[in-house]
Amino acid sequence: DLSYNKLGAAAAESVRKLLAVDGVIESLDLSENDLEASAAEAICAGLKSNSSLRELRLAHVPLGDAGVGVIVGVVARQLNTTLRVLDLFSTARRRRPPPRRPTTSPAR
Repeated sequence: DLSYNKLGAAAAESVRKLLAVDGVIESLDLSENDLEASAAEAICAGLKSNSSLRELRLAHVPLGDAGVGVIVGVVARQLNTTLRVLDLFSTARRRRPPPRRPTTSPAR
């Protein structure tokens, strides 16, 4: 479980290497990390050669449409046939809230 670890783009290569060691890992939870679309490419590179991962959780990871598309493409083209659970809940890019306007006190 690597969720809530503030993992960013630099960690994606390590995840790829982890997945490339086939037969070692069956479940990987990367939820609530700062991985973006570029990280999805690395994760998919590992998924293509992995035949043991059954569950991949990426909930609340700002992959955006491009990153989600890459991961779904690997699964849809059956480049990984062992994955049974793919959690992509709330993977839209995080948007910064608009700046707050200064409030003024009503005239008294």
